[in-house]
Amino acid sequence: MTLVLVELGILAVAQWFGGTPWTVIVALALVVESIGGLTPRGLWRIAAALVWVVAFHATGDRELFFPYSMQLAAHVGLRLAERDLRVGIAGGVMMATVFLASRIVQRATPRVLAVEGAVVVAILVGLFTIRQFLSARGRGWPDVALVLGASLAAYAGLAL
Repeated sequence: MTLVLVELGILAVAQWFGGTPWTVIVALALVVESIGGLTPRGLWRIAAALVWVVAFHATGDRELFFPYSMQLAAHVGLRLAERDLRVGIAGGVMMATVFLASRIVQRATPRVLAVEGAVVVAILVGLFTIRQFLSARGRGWPDVALVLGASLAAYAGLAL
């Protein structure tokens, strides 16, 4: 019951401070987390992405939707990869596709979409390539580092 309340809190923060696109992305991440078996660790990794939505609310910088989305895409990809790498890759691609579709709805220019798409591909390739070199036993903190690294790489990609 407590974990469900945490999920509802995450959704409420995303909706209150970000709006519908932010909520849709986090809702997908929560669905994947629920399917995989809700864990406090997984919910903390998802909740950590709320830093971006709060920063967006404080600054009005809509570009922060990109690192937020990539942090959640990385989480979903790695969470699903715990069972099967191919499913993890598909999950990361699904999240990235939802992000890019939302950018189309937001009327991003073709140039912006091309840059974001290239950065998304680079992040996902890097994420799963690095993960393959990690020990299967020690993926807890390294996965956290990979999720945060994906988010920071997306933030750095905003400079392109």
